[in-house]
Amino acid sequence: MDRPPAWRPPEPFPTPLETPRAIVDVHREEGAAAFLASFLASRATLMPWMPWAASGPTTEAEALALIRSAARERGFAHPENIPLGIFDRSAPRQVLGGTGFVRIEAERAKAEVGYWLRPEARGQGLCTEVVGRLVTSGFETWGFRRITIGCDGANRPSLGVAERLGFRREGHEISARWLDGRGWCDHVGFAVLADEWDTRSHRGPAA
Repeated sequence: MDRPPAWRPPEPFPTPLETPRAIVDVHREEGAAAFLASFLASRATLMPWMPWAASGPTTEAEALALIRSAARERGFAHPENIPLGIFDRSAPRQVLGGTGFVRIEAERAKAEVGYWLRPEARGQGLCTEVVGRLVTSGFETWGFRRITIGCDGANRPSLGVAERLGFRREGHEISARWLDGRGWCDHVGFAVLADEWDTRSHRGPAA
């Protein structure tokens, strides 16, 4: 059997993506201030779980630099990270959080999907709604073969998203990484394959 070609991002770029309550799209330069405001409003609650939050932007110039860097990476033949914003469908300039595909492995057509919401948008099923639709697009439009989710073992809301979406739990690593302020933390891995995913319900086999 011949090895399939390495994954490449689809053309044209498949955003924006709509759900009943949100729009998933790339961040644009004119939205740097809104992106920064959403991140700063969420930073304290993200830092216990997501190490990258500690080094996130604190000024509009830094937010703009991140947006420009992401735009450059989207132009690569094999980008490793494609960050996307979650925008309020009823108020498109308002940033509700972030998602996207990270740790992309082109040779394996594999990506991890990440997600976060600002505090006032949590607890309403929005993250499950958005990530489910994004995973469907990841298989149907982006052409991934395997999509994973990685969560801190104590981050019950993030674990709940993966479980509600029917991702298969594939591993629980004890004391897998060090986080300042918390010490050694567990890591739980979930995954689903393209031929297991129901694109109508936006759910996997374990749902």
